[in-house]
Amino acid sequence: MERTWSLQHQHDQRPYNLVRQDNEIEVADPEEDEDKPHVRALRSGFAGIAIDLNHATISTPPTLRLNTINSTEKEKLHASNLLEPWLAGVWGASQVDDVYAQQLRDLLIFGRGWSSFWVLPRLWADADYRLLVEDFVSAVHTGKRAKIRAAEDALEEYKQSNFPLRWQYAEARTTWAQLSRERYLPEVIELRTGTVADILADYGEDAIPKRWWPKDGKPPSPESDDEINIHVYTNWEYHAVVIDDGEGGKDSRLARQWRHHMGMSPYILMETKIWPGAVRWQSSLYNYMDTIEAQDEILSNLRFNLARNTLTSFHISYDREARGNVGTNMMTKPETLLDYVPGKPLVTWTTEHIGPMPVQEVNAQAIRLLEYTDAYNTNLTLNPVERGRAQAGASGIGYTTQLQVAQVHLNPYT
Repeated sequence: MERTWSLQHQHDQRPYNLVRQDNEIEVADPEEDEDKPHVRALRSGFAGIAIDLNHATISTPPTLRLNTINSTEKEKLHASNLLEPWLAGVWGASQVDDVYAQQLRDLLIFGRGWSSFWVLPRLWADADYRLLVEDFVSAVHTGKRAKIRAAEDALEEYKQSNFPLRWQYAEARTTWAQLSRERYLPEVIELRTGTVADILADYGEDAIPKRWWPKDGKPPSPESDDEINIHVYTNWEYHAVVIDDGEGGKDSRLARQWRHHMGMSPYILMETKIWPGAVRWQSSLYNYMDTIEAQDEILSNLRFNLARNTLTSFHISYDREARGNVGTNMMTKPETLLDYVPGKPLVTWTTEHIGPMPVQEVNAQAIRLLEYTDAYNTNLTLNPVERGRAQAGASGIGYTTQLQVAQVHLNPYT
């Protein structure tokens, strides 16, 4: 799949860098000078602001409703009083993190969002749960209601904290699928990274390749900060997790392999604005990435020019004859040169002059381009109509037009 999605991966990097304010900046610098100030970029942050605002607009959790088949009163009551509350409970209990919000954010940045849903009965069959069951049995044998109730509460709390239905977020930048028109997502590969502590918690020490084991034979230390690559493979029948040894695979570990019995792919792909070809998904930032980058470069040039000229140098006109230094080299008598110290008086001949050096200015065309890009980016990324604030004084037709434009812009992501 690396060959199939390599162009898509390259394409994803650009909006990713813009949102993280890590996009490359080219600052105009006419000369290489070791004494010049350090170049510091000044980025507008429009990309991240746009993603955050759009995400806040569309990320309200959906209402879960069930339509009955026969629409009888009994079925309607069964759906509204039992099934829909159960779904709402599963929605919250199955997420360790807010999966839906993260998936929608990826959808805006990369044009797709990934998650996976798993049935994990082993969460109610581990050693901790068995101990709670034993405590409950012992409490029942005592016949004391208080002990029985406490044991029941402990079991219920454990079940709620370790719900066996798990909805998990998968990072869009590192999740790739084999697409098919006959079967939905026949194969999915998710690439993760984790520390030794992460792998110990999820898979145990046997899953750690020998590279991360101490030479004295002791178990791997969870204090290690090394990032380890984790490969997760899933098809319609099997699921497998491989811990990469980072040395060509000779000691890579099969941390988990099981048959999930779901009869379909556990992965869920949320996608929009699908394009034909090797680059299938486009970011919601696609149409104004150029203008955001242009604005960032102009702002960085202005900042760099300010840094170079904040403390303007002085130009000193020196009268060599009045100071008795008429040789061919001004440094023949260095004691005759003017010694300017800020805050102290300086006596000069009337024929001598001290003034500020000329300051190099940014091209006026750059300022005009900055004004254009700022207005363009502001109008597109911070459109108030998309935030529920229609322009004051708009006519009925104008209001309807504003609303339609906002709906067209956000509809692919809702």
